Amino acid sequence: MDFLDPHKRRSHTIRLFVGYALVAICLSIGTGILALTVMGFDLNRKTGKVIQNGLVFVDSHLDSSDIYLNGKKKGQTADRMVIPEGKYNLELKRNGYRTWQNQFVLEGSKILRYDYPFMFPTELVTKDLQVYLPGYTMSTQSPDKRWIIIQQPGSLTAYDQFDMNANNNDRTVFNLAAGLFNSAAGEHRLSTVEWSADNKHFIVQHNYTGGVEYILISRDNPATSQNLSTYFSTPNALFSFRDKKFDQYYLQDKVALTLSTADIKSKTIKPLISGLLSFKPYGADQILYVTDSGATVGNSTVRLRIGSEDYKVREVTKSDIYLLDMASFDNAFYAVVGSNAGGKVYVYKNPLELIKSNPGKLPEAVALLKQDDPRFVSFSTNTRFISVQTGGLFSVYDIENKKQLRYDTKIPLPVASKANWMDGHRLTVVDASKIKVFDFDGTNVQTLNSTNSDTTPFFDRDYKALFTIGPSLSKSTQIALQRTELRLTAEQSSKLAN
Repeated sequence: MDFLDPHKRRSHTIRLFVGYALVAICLSIGTGILALTVMGFDLNRKTGKVIQNGLVFVDSHLDSSDIYLNGKKKGQTADRMVIPEGKYNLELKRNGYRTWQNQFVLEGSKILRYDYPFMFPTELVTKDLQVYLPGYTMSTQSPDKRWIIIQQPGSLTAYDQFDMNANNNDRTVFNLAAGLFNSAAGEHRLSTVEWSADNKHFIVQHNYTGGVEYILISRDNPATSQNLSTYFSTPNALFSFRDKKFDQYYLQDKVALTLSTADIKSKTIKPLISGLLSFKPYGADQILYVTDSGATVGNSTVRLRIGSEDYKVREVTKSDIYLLDMASFDNAFYAVVGSNAGGKVYVYKNPLELIKSNPGKLPEAVALLKQDDPRFVSFSTNTRFISVQTGGLFSVYDIENKKQLRYDTKIPLPVASKANWMDGHRLTVVDASKIKVFDFDGTNVQTLNSTNSDTTPFFDRDYKALFTIGPSLSKSTQIALQRTELRLTAEQSSKLAN
């Protein structure tokens, strides 16, 4: 019996341990190879050199378009590409559409996502939806992008309402009571302040010769519209919604430097903050505001009020223009503060947590955006990006990637001209009566159709169409609400197919 022979037993044991060792070595090598593969390492079959790959995911607004890397076709959108680390020029192409492009540097084992490209048609097809007599007209769109309201030129009380969900953007007309507006002689202009969350009510500011007043307009029940300035007997107050509710308001008195809350049902006004220079509300009880109280010489104090609690955030250079904004992104709360005189805009993440965790110490900013004479600050519609603007100059903070961008669009915008977010990744401006759109990083500047310089372009919910007010295509001396297709029409597709 072999197991009784000590020599054979020893040889068997040695073979067994050698086998274990070989298996362990193979497992280690396999695990190492798997780990290197996961980390993106690979072997270049041509050169024999070890390389490290990364992953790039590309998609676009269109159903499909061709992907080109450094001039070579690499598939279609919605593809995932494993490619070596390095510098690349990315292009998306499709017949009938303008090329979208970007440059990027891919690091080994990293993942880049380009799921936001928007490709505009090469040839824009525009038609008149409604023609108007020439003259100033206010236009506004509900937050859900369903309703567009157009003030009929020459009238303060007549409005056209267009339904973006209807196949032909159906138009209805509603009228407000004649006595709702101050009828003083002279020029009258309306501008939208903001919409309520119900997409039924909005506040307009009525500037007339000798004064300003604020009107609450109900688009679905016009008879309930209200002149807020006369209703609350506050001729000096600026009105805005509280928590986006149509019956709750903030009243800012720029003469008395006070902020109050108001309830339209009870018709009550409650004082809230004194010494207020500027403010930005968020939700029902959060207010970011600026005051001279407690500030050092030449500065103003920025404070955050939540409910009945009030905290100092920092001091900024005293100015006539303060930049304030707040939003939530990825379960975190962000506050943005600055002044145009200081040329600095600070970004804070969860400032209240920082203040409470370090009593007596001011919170530290997660980002500092420097820009000469900043005039506007805004969050993108998905709240991922924070834009600081001065004319055609932009500083952008990417919250998700903790990255700052600074660029000059080369668009000669006046400093008082504000860019608007088209969506979560693109900005729109009006330059020389032309709409221009560009990505958050300043690339892919596209010139679209003509519009009146004092109006804002609108988009439907699916971004299949652009709506503008510009020179009528059917009546040369008049203006019109126009629809421009952002997808190829059946006729255009047919021509390309042939």
